[in-house]
Amino acid sequence: MITDHKKEEVRQAADIIEIVGDYVQLKKSGQSFTGLCPFHNEKTPSFNVNPTLGIYKCFGCGEGGDVFSFLMKMEGVGFTEAIRTLADRYHIDIPEPEWTEQQREDATHTEGILHALRFAGLYYYRQLMELEEAEHARDYLQKRGYSQKWIRMFGLGYATSSGDDLYKAALKEGISEELLLDADLIKPRQQGEGYYDTFRGRLMFPIFNPSGRLIAFAGRIFDEGKKTAKYVNSAQTAVYNKSAVLYGLNFAKNEIRKEQEVILVEGYTDVMSLFRVGIKHAVASSGTALTEQQIRLLKRYTPKLLMIYDADPAGQQAMERGLDIALEGGFDVELLELPEGEDPDSFVRKRLSKSNSPVEEAQKEVNETFRQYRRNHGTDFITFLIHKAEKEGLMRNMSGQASVMNQLLHSISLIEDPIRRQIATQQLHQQTIKFRSGTDRELHADVEKRVYSRAEQKKKRSVFSGSTSSQLADQGQNKETLDSSLLSGNASSTAVGDKSNLTPDYLEKMDSGASGQKLQKKIKRPEYERVLLKMMIENGVVLSRYVGEQINEDYFEDEHFRQIYQDLISRVSNQETISPEVYRSGDPDMASIIADVMFEQYSLGDSARRHLMDSMSVSTDPVQITKSALKPLKLHYLRRIMTDLNDNLRALPALEEIEVLEQRKSLVMTMQVVQREISQLERRSADEVFPDPPGYREAKIEIREKFSYTPKK
Repeated sequence: MITDHKKEEVRQAADIIEIVGDYVQLKKSGQSFTGLCPFHNEKTPSFNVNPTLGIYKCFGCGEGGDVFSFLMKMEGVGFTEAIRTLADRYHIDIPEPEWTEQQREDATHTEGILHALRFAGLYYYRQLMELEEAEHARDYLQKRGYSQKWIRMFGLGYATSSGDDLYKAALKEGISEELLLDADLIKPRQQGEGYYDTFRGRLMFPIFNPSGRLIAFAGRIFDEGKKTAKYVNSAQTAVYNKSAVLYGLNFAKNEIRKEQEVILVEGYTDVMSLFRVGIKHAVASSGTALTEQQIRLLKRYTPKLLMIYDADPAGQQAMERGLDIALEGGFDVELLELPEGEDPDSFVRKRLSKSNSPVEEAQKEVNETFRQYRRNHGTDFITFLIHKAEKEGLMRNMSGQASVMNQLLHSISLIEDPIRRQIATQQLHQQTIKFRSGTDRELHADVEKRVYSRAEQKKKRSVFSGSTSSQLADQGQNKETLDSSLLSGNASSTAVGDKSNLTPDYLEKMDSGASGQKLQKKIKRPEYERVLLKMMIENGVVLSRYVGEQINEDYFEDEHFRQIYQDLISRVSNQETISPEVYRSGDPDMASIIADVMFEQYSLGDSARRHLMDSMSVSTDPVQITKSALKPLKLHYLRRIMTDLNDNLRALPALEEIEVLEQRKSLVMTMQVVQREISQLERRSADEVFPDPPGYREAKIEIREKFSYTPKK
C-alpha cells in the first residue's frame, strides 16, 4: 500500500502543467492555463489548469480533478498505477507492495513474459525492415499505402519462414524457453525434441493493452493458396485474454473521448487505414466475436458505438450477435453498411488511389468522404435490420415477418434505459405497421414482458449462485488488482541493439512510462454554495468558524458540497489547518469536486474588475462575499422547507377528523412563519441579515485576490 506521505510527495513533485501539456496545447491566461479539452470536441478553449492549486476543470463537459485523476482518465489506469507512473517520471521511489512469495514469483514471471513479447516485437520489426526475405512483405505494405511512418507507428513486423529464428535469437538474449512458451512465441515440436516459432512466414501485427504494452501478436499469411488460416493470433496467456482486448484501443482511446463515439470494425487493417486518413477512433475486436468484456472496456470511454462489419454472411452474423451485447451493455448503437464488396480498408485505399491531390490533401479528402458517407448511410439498428430483412425477402411472408419482429423485440428488450426502450418500441411500431395489424401498446407490452422475464431469470440465477459468485468476484477483483499492478511497470531493459530509427513507436512510448472512464455528465451545482466553500477554504479557520455560526449542513442542496462543508466545520472544531493545499491531498473523486469549488467559469481581468466594482459596488472583501453567498443559500433552504410543507399539506386526507384538522392547522401556521422569514430575507441586504465577525470592523480579515467572485446575472 502506498502511504499518504508518498502520495503527497508524488503530487508535490508532479508538474500538472507539464503532465497536461503532454496531451493539450496550453496557453497562459492570467494565473491559469487554458486549452482545448481532451475529453470532448470543442473549438473554443474551455479547459483550465491552475498550477498553484494543482487542479484542472473543463467548463464544457464538466471534467475536473488533480494530476492523478487526469492521468487516470487519459490513460485508462487506476489510482495506484497513476501514482507509480508519475513516481517513475519524477524519480520518486515507491516501495513495492507487500506480496506473498507466490505473488512475487507470479509478478516476476509475468514481467518476464512481457519482456519476451517486447523483444519479439522489436525482432519482428527489424526483420521486416532489414531482411531480403521480407521484401515481398514490404512490397505488400507499400502497395497498400503504408509508408515507413505507419509501419513504425503500428509496430508491424515480419516472421521469417524458417522454423526457429526467433527462438534462437531470444535464447541468445537470455530469454528462457519457459517464458517464450508462456508468451506463446514458440511451441514444442510434436516429433522429437526442441521448439519451433509460433509465427512463420507472416506479416506481424502487435496487439497492445489500453496503456500501450505489447501483450500478443496476430500474423497474416501472404500465400493465400496455402491450406492454413489467413490470420493466426496468440493463444491465451497470463497477459493476454483475447475476449477482453480490442485492437487499436491504445491508439484510439483519447480520440474516442473527443469524438464521443467509437467505431467498431472487423480487421486490423481496417483500423490502420481509417487512422491514416484521420479517423482515429476506430478499434477492432481482434478476430473474435464481440464480447461483454470488450463492451465494458469501451463503455469506459464513450456510450456511443458505430458498427461497421463486412457485408458477407459471417460479418453480418457477427454484427447481429455484437449488436445485442452492445445494447445490453448500455450503448447507443448505429450501424453502417459500406458499398458492396468493400470494408473500411478497401474504402479508404480505393479513394486514396483515385485522388490526384498531394498525400496529406488526399487523406483529408477521404476523411471527409467517409464522414459524409456515414452521415448519409448510418442508421439506427431498427431501420438497419428491417431494411436488411426487406432486401433478403424476409418481409414477404408471415414466417419471415414473425422472425424479424421477434429478433427486434428481443434486441429492444435488452435496452436498460426505459425511455430509450420506449422510443425504440415506438419506432418499431411506426416502421412495421405496414406489415402487421395491432397497436403500439401490444409491442410495448411484449417488450416489457421480455424485460420482466429476463429480470426474473437473473434473480433465480443469483439465488442459486449467490455465495459462490461473490467469492469468485472477490477473487477476480484481487487478481485484477494484482495484474494491473504487474502490467503498469516498465518492461525489463535488456537492449537489442540500437533503437533509433529501427525501433517501433510503441517501444519509445513505453520507455517513458504508462482501461479509462466514461465522460461524466456535466453537473450544475449552486453557484452560491460554491462561492461560500471557496471563501472558507481560501480564508481558513476564522471565516469558516463564522460561517458555521450562521448555518448548518442542511442548508446545502448539493450532496458533495455538503460533505466538504462538514469536513471544514470538523476541521474548525478540531483546530486543524484549512487551506487550498489541504484539499490537494484528497482522493481523485474529491479532487474533481474541489476543482468545481475553486475554479470560476468566467473571471474578469484586473481593469474590468475594477470598473465593475466602481459601477456596481462589488466587493473583494471575503466577509462581504461570504455574506452575499449566505443570503441565497438561506433563501433556497427556506424555499425547500416551504415546498416540503406544501407537499405534506396536500398529502393530508380530506377529512374533518380532529387529528387531521390539528395537523393541517399546525402546517399552515408553520408555513406562515417560514413565509414571513422569506419575505424579510428578500427585502433586506446581506449585510443587514448577517452580523459581522467579532473585531471585523476594527481589523478586517486579509483580502486575497488570487480568485475573484463573479456576479451571476
